[in-house]
Amino acid sequence: MATQNWLTVATSTNYFDVPLRISMMPVVAQQIGAVSAVDLPRVGSVVEAGAQCGVVVSAGESTGLYSPVTGRVTIVNDAVSSDPGLAAADPTGAGWLFAVLPSRG
Repeated sequence: MATQNWLTVATSTNYFDVPLRISMMPVVAQQIGAVSAVDLPRVGSVVEAGAQCGVVVSAGESTGLYSPVTGRVTIVNDAVSSDPGLAAADPTGAGWLFAVLPSRG
């Protein structure tokens, strides 16, 4: 099952000037349930829109994590790395996964 993701756009005059936070959509987080591990992209790596860039593990099942945008990873959420359950418990808040600075094309 491909994971559907959610992103937050910070207020800016230019979409390409701010990193976008990526997380699981709440409905997907609810379906997956308790997350036991996450494998997130590394800071500085380039992710492609629609391409797998990580893995979420829940109840022994691995689910692909797909980027909704192309760009460079600027930060990963250390809180989720330390406590993977946060990714499903609060996906649009403290459980965001990583941030991407979108590329211009």
